[in-house]
Amino acid sequence: MKNTTFFKVLTFVFLTLIYVSCQKERTLTVSGVIPAAAGKMVYVDSITSSSPVCTDSAMADENGHFELRRNAVKRMSFFQLRADSLYAVFCADSTENIDFTVGLRGELLVEGDEYASHVCNLSQHVRATNKYIRTLMQMGSKCPPKQIKQLIYARVMKYREMADSLVKANPVSPVSYYALNAKLIYNIEPYDFNDEEDYRLLAIVANRWDMVRPNNVYSNHLLAKLASREA
Repeated sequence: MKNTTFFKVLTFVFLTLIYVSCQKERTLTVSGVIPAAAGKMVYVDSITSSSPVCTDSAMADENGHFELRRNAVKRMSFFQLRADSLYAVFCADSTENIDFTVGLRGELLVEGDEYASHVCNLSQHVRATNKYIRTLMQMGSKCPPKQIKQLIYARVMKYREMADSLVKANPVSPVSYYALNAKLIYNIEPYDFNDEEDYRLLAIVANRWDMVRPNNVYSNHLLAKLASREA
Protein backbone atom coordinates (compact mmCIF):
# COMPACT_ATOMS: atom_id res chain seq x y z
CA MET A 1 0.00 0.00 0.00
CA LYS A 2 2.84 2.35 0.92
CA ASN A 3 4.60 1.51 -2.32
CA THR A 4 1.46 2.35 -4.31
CA THR A 5 1.09 5.70 -2.55
CA PHE A 6 4.77 6.48 -3.08
CA PHE A 7 4.46 5.63 -6.77
CA LYS A 8 1.45 7.95 -7.16
CA VAL A 9 3.28 10.81 -5.43
CA LEU A 10 6.36 10.25 -7.56
CA THR A 11 4.26 10.22 -10.73
CA PHE A 12 2.54 13.46 -9.72
CA VAL A 13 5.87 15.18 -9.04
CA PHE A 14 7.27 13.95 -12.35
CA LEU A 15 4.28 15.22 -14.34
CA THR A 16 4.41 18.54 -12.50
CA LEU A 17 8.06 18.99 -13.42
CA ILE A 18 7.29 18.24 -17.06
CA TYR A 19 4.43 20.76 -17.04
CA VAL A 20 6.57 23.49 -15.47
CA SER A 21 9.38 22.76 -17.89
CA CYS A 22 7.06 23.08 -20.87
CA GLN A 23 5.66 26.33 -19.53
CA LYS A 24 9.13 27.83 -19.22
CA GLU A 25 9.90 27.01 -22.84
CA ARG A 26 6.91 28.95 -24.14
CA THR A 27 9.05 31.92 -25.13
CA LEU A 28 9.77 33.30 -28.58
CA THR A 29 13.16 34.96 -28.91
CA VAL A 30 13.79 37.31 -31.84
CA SER A 31 17.43 38.31 -32.08
CA GLY A 32 20.16 39.15 -34.55
CA VAL A 33 22.91 41.48 -35.66
CA ILE A 34 22.01 44.37 -37.96
CA PRO A 35 24.92 46.85 -38.15
CA ALA A 36 22.72 49.61 -39.64
CA ALA A 37 20.60 49.54 -36.47
CA ALA A 38 23.53 50.04 -34.07
CA GLY A 39 22.43 52.23 -31.17
CA LYS A 40 18.88 52.44 -32.53
CA MET A 41 15.55 50.90 -31.64
CA VAL A 42 14.42 47.66 -33.25
CA TYR A 43 10.69 46.98 -33.38
CA VAL A 44 8.52 43.90 -33.87
CA ASP A 45 4.97 44.42 -35.16
CA SER A 46 2.13 41.93 -35.02
CA ILE A 47 0.38 41.52 -38.37
CA THR A 48 -3.23 40.47 -38.01
CA SER A 49 -4.77 43.08 -40.30
CA SER A 50 -3.77 45.65 -42.89
CA SER A 51 -2.29 47.82 -40.12
CA PRO A 52 0.61 46.21 -38.18
CA VAL A 53 0.66 46.89 -34.43
CA CYS A 54 3.96 47.29 -32.57
CA THR A 55 4.18 44.74 -29.75
CA ASP A 56 7.87 44.66 -28.79
CA SER A 57 10.98 46.82 -29.05
CA ALA A 58 14.61 46.78 -27.95
CA MET A 59 17.70 48.93 -28.32
CA ALA A 60 20.45 47.45 -30.48
CA ASP A 61 23.96 47.72 -29.04
CA GLU A 62 26.93 49.42 -30.70
CA ASN A 63 27.46 46.37 -32.92
CA GLY A 64 23.83 46.18 -33.98
CA HIS A 65 23.03 43.16 -31.80
CA PHE A 66 19.53 42.99 -30.34
CA GLU A 67 17.30 40.50 -28.57
CA LEU A 68 13.58 40.57 -27.88
CA ARG A 69 11.72 38.01 -25.81
CA ARG A 70 7.98 37.59 -25.88
CA ASN A 71 5.40 34.98 -25.05
CA ALA A 72 5.33 32.28 -27.70
CA VAL A 73 2.31 32.24 -29.99
CA LYS A 74 -0.19 29.40 -29.82
CA ARG A 75 -1.10 29.52 -33.50
CA MET A 76 0.64 30.49 -36.70
CA SER A 77 1.19 34.25 -36.60
CA PHE A 78 2.91 36.83 -38.77
CA PHE A 79 5.22 39.59 -37.59
CA GLN A 80 7.26 42.40 -39.05
CA LEU A 81 10.73 43.41 -37.89
CA ARG A 82 11.77 47.05 -38.36
CA ALA A 83 15.36 48.14 -37.91
CA ASP A 84 16.51 51.53 -39.19
CA SER A 85 15.38 51.62 -42.85
CA LEU A 86 15.24 47.83 -43.09
CA TYR A 87 12.18 45.68 -42.55
CA ALA A 88 11.22 42.06 -42.97
CA VAL A 89 8.12 39.94 -42.46
CA PHE A 90 8.41 36.58 -40.70
CA CYS A 91 6.14 33.99 -39.14
CA ALA A 92 6.17 31.98 -35.94
CA ASP A 93 4.27 28.95 -34.71
CA SER A 94 5.96 26.60 -32.28
CA THR A 95 9.26 28.27 -33.14
CA GLU A 96 11.40 29.25 -30.16
CA ASN A 97 14.17 31.23 -31.86
CA ILE A 98 14.26 33.57 -34.84
CA ASP A 99 17.70 34.94 -35.68
CA PHE A 100 18.25 37.78 -38.18
CA THR A 101 21.40 38.46 -40.18
CA VAL A 102 22.24 40.76 -43.07
CA GLY A 103 23.02 39.30 -46.50
CA LEU A 104 25.65 40.38 -49.00
CA ARG A 105 23.21 42.73 -50.77
CA GLY A 106 22.00 44.33 -47.56
CA GLU A 107 18.87 42.19 -47.33
CA LEU A 108 17.63 40.68 -44.07
CA LEU A 109 17.84 36.92 -43.68
CA VAL A 110 16.29 34.61 -41.08
CA GLU A 111 17.89 31.59 -39.49
CA GLY A 112 16.25 29.12 -37.13
CA ASP A 113 13.03 28.25 -38.95
CA GLU A 114 12.41 27.24 -42.57
CA TYR A 115 8.91 28.74 -42.81
CA ALA A 116 10.05 32.04 -41.29
CA SER A 117 13.01 32.09 -43.66
CA HIS A 118 10.80 31.68 -46.74
CA VAL A 119 8.47 34.48 -45.64
CA CYS A 120 11.42 36.75 -44.86
CA ASN A 121 13.02 36.07 -48.25
CA LEU A 122 9.83 36.93 -50.12
CA SER A 123 9.40 40.10 -48.06
CA GLN A 124 12.88 41.16 -49.17
CA HIS A 125 11.83 40.70 -52.79
CA VAL A 126 8.83 42.92 -52.02
CA ARG A 127 11.20 45.51 -50.56
CA ALA A 128 13.55 45.33 -53.57
CA THR A 129 10.63 45.60 -56.00
CA ASN A 130 9.27 48.63 -54.14
CA LYS A 131 12.69 50.29 -54.27
CA TYR A 132 12.93 49.67 -58.02
CA ILE A 133 9.44 51.06 -58.67
CA ARG A 134 10.10 54.11 -56.48
CA THR A 135 13.29 54.84 -58.42
CA LEU A 136 11.43 54.64 -61.73
CA MET A 137 8.67 56.95 -60.53
CA GLN A 138 11.24 59.52 -59.41
CA MET A 139 12.74 59.69 -62.90
CA GLY A 140 9.88 61.90 -64.04
CA SER A 141 10.52 63.51 -67.42
CA LYS A 142 13.81 61.64 -67.84
CA CYS A 143 11.90 58.59 -69.04
CA PRO A 144 8.67 58.40 -71.11
CA PRO A 145 5.63 57.44 -68.97
CA LYS A 146 4.83 54.52 -71.26
CA GLN A 147 8.30 53.08 -70.81
CA ILE A 148 8.12 53.52 -67.04
CA LYS A 149 4.80 51.68 -67.01
CA GLN A 150 6.27 48.83 -69.04
CA LEU A 151 9.31 48.56 -66.77
CA ILE A 152 7.11 48.50 -63.66
CA TYR A 153 4.89 45.81 -65.18
CA ALA A 154 7.93 43.69 -66.07
CA ARG A 155 9.30 43.98 -62.54
CA VAL A 156 5.96 43.08 -60.94
CA MET A 157 5.73 40.02 -63.20
CA LYS A 158 9.24 39.03 -62.14
CA TYR A 159 8.09 39.18 -58.52
CA ARG A 160 4.94 37.24 -59.43
CA GLU A 161 7.01 34.46 -60.97
CA MET A 162 8.87 33.92 -57.71
CA ALA A 163 5.74 34.21 -55.56
CA ASP A 164 3.85 31.76 -57.78
CA SER A 165 6.58 29.15 -57.50
CA LEU A 166 6.43 29.30 -53.69
CA VAL A 167 2.63 29.16 -53.53
CA LYS A 168 2.31 26.25 -55.94
CA ALA A 169 5.09 24.31 -54.20
CA ASN A 170 3.20 24.32 -50.89
CA PRO A 171 -0.22 26.06 -50.79
CA VAL A 172 -0.62 25.52 -47.05
CA SER A 173 2.72 27.11 -46.15
CA PRO A 174 2.85 30.53 -44.42
CA VAL A 175 4.64 32.06 -47.41
CA SER A 176 1.61 31.20 -49.57
CA TYR A 177 -0.62 33.35 -47.36
CA TYR A 178 1.90 36.17 -47.37
CA ALA A 179 2.38 36.00 -51.15
CA LEU A 180 -1.34 36.34 -51.87
CA ASN A 181 -1.77 39.27 -49.48
CA ALA A 182 1.40 41.30 -49.94
CA LYS A 183 0.92 44.69 -51.59
CA LEU A 184 3.59 46.64 -53.38
CA ILE A 185 4.23 50.37 -53.22
CA TYR A 186 1.51 52.70 -54.59
CA ASN A 187 -1.07 50.00 -53.70
CA ILE A 188 0.05 47.82 -56.59
CA GLU A 189 -1.43 44.35 -56.08
CA PRO A 190 0.54 41.56 -57.80
CA TYR A 191 -2.54 39.33 -57.83
CA ASP A 192 -5.88 40.18 -59.40
CA PHE A 193 -8.51 37.87 -57.95
CA ASN A 194 -10.99 38.89 -60.64
CA ASP A 195 -8.71 36.96 -62.95
CA GLU A 196 -9.77 33.31 -63.14
CA GLU A 197 -6.28 31.87 -62.75
CA ASP A 198 -5.48 34.03 -59.72
CA TYR A 199 -8.90 33.24 -58.26
CA ARG A 200 -8.29 29.49 -58.54
CA LEU A 201 -4.96 29.93 -56.79
CA LEU A 202 -6.66 31.83 -53.97
CA ALA A 203 -9.32 29.10 -53.67
CA ILE A 204 -6.68 26.38 -53.36
CA VAL A 205 -4.71 28.24 -50.67
CA ALA A 206 -7.82 29.31 -48.72
CA ASN A 207 -9.29 25.80 -48.61
CA ARG A 208 -5.98 24.18 -47.68
CA TRP A 209 -5.40 26.69 -44.89
CA ASP A 210 -8.92 26.14 -43.56
CA MET A 211 -8.34 22.37 -43.47
CA VAL A 212 -5.01 22.58 -41.64
CA ARG A 213 -5.61 25.71 -39.54
CA PRO A 214 -9.39 26.02 -38.98
CA ASN A 215 -10.62 29.23 -37.30
CA ASN A 216 -7.17 30.79 -37.59
CA VAL A 217 -7.35 34.56 -38.15
CA TYR A 218 -5.38 34.21 -41.38
CA SER A 219 -7.45 31.25 -42.62
CA ASN A 220 -10.59 33.28 -42.00
CA HIS A 221 -9.08 36.22 -43.87
CA LEU A 222 -8.42 34.03 -46.91
CA LEU A 223 -11.96 32.61 -46.78
CA ALA A 224 -13.43 36.12 -46.50
CA LYS A 225 -11.42 37.23 -49.52
CA LEU A 226 -12.65 34.18 -51.40
CA ALA A 227 -16.26 34.83 -50.40
CA SER A 228 -16.10 38.47 -51.52
CA ARG A 229 -15.00 37.30 -54.96
CA GLU A 230 -17.84 34.78 -55.14
CA ALA A 231 -20.49 37.29 -54.04
